[in-house]
Amino acid sequence: MQNSVERHILMTISPTRSDPAVLRSMGTVTPTADDPGFVKTFGEALRDLKLVLEAERCQAFIFPGTGTLGMEALVANWLEPGAKLLVASTGFWGDRMADVARRHGVVVHHATVKPGEGPDMGALEAELATGVYKALAWTHVDSSTGVRVDCAAMATLARRYCALSLVDGIAGAAAEPFFQDECDVDVYLTATPKAIAVPSGLVLITAGKRAMDALARRTSPVLCYALDLTEWQPVMEAYERGEFGYYNTPAINLSLALATGLRLILEEGLEARWARHARVAGAIRAGLQALGLQLVAEEGVQSNALSTVYYPAGVGRELLAEVKAEGVVLAGGYHPQLGPRTFRIGHLGWVTPADAIATIAAIDRALTRLGVLAPERQGAGLLACHNAFTPPSIAPALAGSINRL
Repeated sequence: MQNSVERHILMTISPTRSDPAVLRSMGTVTPTADDPGFVKTFGEALRDLKLVLEAERCQAFIFPGTGTLGMEALVANWLEPGAKLLVASTGFWGDRMADVARRHGVVVHHATVKPGEGPDMGALEAELATGVYKALAWTHVDSSTGVRVDCAAMATLARRYCALSLVDGIAGAAAEPFFQDECDVDVYLTATPKAIAVPSGLVLITAGKRAMDALARRTSPVLCYALDLTEWQPVMEAYERGEFGYYNTPAINLSLALATGLRLILEEGLEARWARHARVAGAIRAGLQALGLQLVAEEGVQSNALSTVYYPAGVGRELLAEVKAEGVVLAGGYHPQLGPRTFRIGHLGWVTPADAIATIAAIDRALTRLGVLAPERQGAGLLACHNAFTPPSIAPALAGSINRL
């Protein structure tokens, strides 16, 4: 099969680049689920997931599925029909959480904001104070807007009104600082193909004691049989003890890849990984600003995982084709209101300063070919991106070198 992006720099949100060691793990001959080596590796993956999310007091779950299936697992397990859910939506994925919940008979109050804004904490508190909400749900990083939400502040608000905190962390995990035990988020959902940098196909959930107690107190069975975490829980506990457990067949090769991916994250170090994402994000945004391009997310809520960017006047998706011709793959926008007016740059996973510089250079050349970049801005993005990675004492000499190119 011809892979049109095999020789490109992948700067999308999903999939992201996987380390060759991850792909080798996934490509191995498939062991049985009760193979002692697999049992050991799966147990290590469960423990390492809790380390990556700073969630050592939580119960971890790893099972087959996409991120949307993970959303359904959150709703099906922690919200019985008729329960009240407050969804703080900052984009497409908050909207989807609300839709999933309605399908399950949950009473949803859907709190939206202008695209690019963070949640309105005052409005959320006022709504929580009006009645007994079972849960407050939000998206850690919405990949349609690039908005990051303060999980600690939201979890504190939820606890104040005895509501569970349900977080879609699919685009935030391993890119943004997150301390589940410390900030006391009840349930955190993520998946493999974004900053964890493992191919798509696994749902990852960490649930704290309050959430697990609520799960045990359900008054009716979980309606989605394959997603019933009360059935999955003893399986996960068995694997963590080094014993085989069974409910559904695990995605064995993906689980082997995940174990490798999580180990690589921990070897890099969480603080170092978060700092790398912040540096790369800052450099890319410096380059975009120098090119005259505007982000959707407002200052203060911009995520280190991705940037959602408005196209310049007169340009649309043809920019993505031009950038791809330069060897870099970006993503189109899909926000319900802004989608056709935006594109997205994923700077998450195993992304490097060299990737950031190549991306800004590719956008610069593409805009120039399309005839929408003023002559005085040509090369400015590349210089700004370089300077963001360069010590101040070196930057002036570097500027002279770039101007001579």
